[in-house]
Amino acid sequence: MAYFGCRPGEARALQWEDIDWENKVIAVKRTFSGSELRPRTKTGRIKYLPITDEVEGFLKPIRGLGGFVFRNEYGKPYRKQRLQTLWKAAIPCRPAF
Repeated sequence: MAYFGCRPGEARALQWEDIDWENKVIAVKRTFSGSELRPRTKTGRIKYLPITDEVEGFLKPIRGLGGFVFRNEYGKPYRKQRLQTLWKAAIPCRPAF
């Protein structure tokens, strides 16, 4: 999600119903602000992100669970702090110059 410019709150709010497998696109249309789920993104616009082969390979094995895509073992969306930790770990290391 970070690769495509998605905000962490938008990733937390992503639900399986937002993924169109047939057209290979993800609709980012809501966000979290703290612990509050908001019905619109920060800009108020829906972002459409392509489902690349890499993204499809990651999501397909876990699809069908329903609800939030990125969630904890209890089916709840990740808390902001936990997602930030995961987000930072997922960002590729950049060489020091």
